[in-house]
Amino acid sequence: MPDRDRIEAEKIYVQSPEIPSLRELGQRLNRHKSVIGYWKKKFAWSSKRQAYWEEIEKLSYTKAVEKVSDILSEESANLAIEHLRHYQKFRQFGETLLNTLIKKISEASDPIAALQQVNIRDINYLSQLCDRSVKGEGAAVGLHLQIDPNTAARTLESLGYVIIDPTKPPTDVN
Repeated sequence: MPDRDRIEAEKIYVQSPEIPSLRELGQRLNRHKSVIGYWKKKFAWSSKRQAYWEEIEKLSYTKAVEKVSDILSEESANLAIEHLRHYQKFRQFGETLLNTLIKKISEASDPIAALQQVNIRDINYLSQLCDRSVKGEGAAVGLHLQIDPNTAARTLESLGYVIIDPTKPPTDVN
């Protein structure tokens, strides 16, 4: 029975949020405060208490960091989705205008004259809008982290495009 009282007193002392007095522990377990004080010193309750609460603090900190990380990850994902949707709308808008312009020029009785009537700044603006939108869409879904330049180059070459190394002088591609 004495060991059970000592173990109970130690548990209360170590795990209580506020340090209980020796008198309180003694009254609770029906022991004299000097017995409780002896146990406290002999079994190093103070260092056990400190270690216990340091571990609680570490666990609390770890849980808080995990929770905050989860919240930030979810917010980042939602922001990426929102950006993706906006960039898609901008790209669709630009493509619609460009396609309308191309159709108007190609259906004209004199396509060259119709093309000369188009303001090059408008075409450049729409082109930049589409380009930035595509880049924004790619960034929103993390595409910039997934592209393999060699695979991209092979794909472009298979479509008939020529990849030019800007560090080398141009050669005749015909």
